[in-house]
Amino acid sequence: MANLIRRRAERGERGELVPRSAREWGPSWDAFETMRDLLRWDPFQELRALAPSRGGQVGFVPDFDVRETNDGYTFTADLPGIKESDVEVNITQGSLTVSGKREEEDVREGERYYCCERSYGEFRRSFALPEGADPDSATADFKDGVLRIGMRKRADVQPRRVQIGAQGKGANAPKGPSH
Repeated sequence: MANLIRRRAERGERGELVPRSAREWGPSWDAFETMRDLLRWDPFQELRALAPSRGGQVGFVPDFDVRETNDGYTFTADLPGIKESDVEVNITQGSLTVSGKREEEDVREGERYYCCERSYGEFRRSFALPEGADPDSATADFKDGVLRIGMRKRADVQPRRVQIGAQGKGANAPKGPSH
């Protein structure tokens, strides 16, 4: 993190505060570099250093997309490098849980690693199902490292189109107000 130095404000002839120019801060100070340093700051960096996985990252957390369509819901997860047998999908009490693991590759003696950024380990992601979801209709498909879970909406929560003027065509249809 950048070292921040608090400097005393300069005052002009009438006592007003005068801003310093970049030249007065010194040749090594760069406002954009200072902003980049501040935006890169990670308050949890020390915790990641304690993590058992390589690269200092805390486990493997797959990315999900959750989408609602007219007739249902779709959960899509990127699970590269994971076998279908290592993934488990459960639905219990209005909650969808996807869990699994990505195995760490074998480290061979004599090989030199210059960078290890991929995450390994077990993961578990849970999502609260919307009130209208039908868990009994859930299906799952795993292809090319992408898991897709779909489920329909219950019929009682799906929108139903009402035809305008459909009542007036039958003999027993109620009459509208007379003018």
